[in-house]
Amino acid sequence: MLGSTIVRAGDDVPVAVETCLRWVICGPQTPSQLPTPTVPSDKSADTECYQLPRKFWEHEAIGISSEEEQSLSGLEREEFERNISFNGVRYTVRLLWKRNGSTLPNNYSVAQKRLSLVQWKLKRDRKRWREYAAVIQSYLDNGWAEARLG
Repeated sequence: MLGSTIVRAGDDVPVAVETCLRWVICGPQTPSQLPTPTVPSDKSADTECYQLPRKFWEHEAIGISSEEEQSLSGLEREEFERNISFNGVRYTVRLLWKRNGSTLPNNYSVAQKRLSLVQWKLKRDRKRWREYAAVIQSYLDNGWAEARLG
């Protein structure tokens, strides 16, 4: 990392050291060499620096979520905060439901067909069946799913 070339200008002054990343200045600094801390007084530049990341992420999210989805009303935020809990390991929160939301269609028959197709594929491929069973077992072991008989 460090090269063999070191340039010294005298005692108690920084030295130049050649590294594989080019030259580096290191060593002690006298109080007169230390830079005076400055704080920018231009409020517009300061505000712009904070707005740049926000603008970037808003631009990146185009087509992913609408303005309506991004903002929570006061009531939604209150409900969200009221329903969030921490059990010592992870946070859980109930899903927010629209008050006058549409009813979902009964897709039981579609789910049955998909289940039958998965079972058919698993019967044909024992290796895949073992992998599938291991994943489902890990869901049960971690509490991410519950066994439902009947």
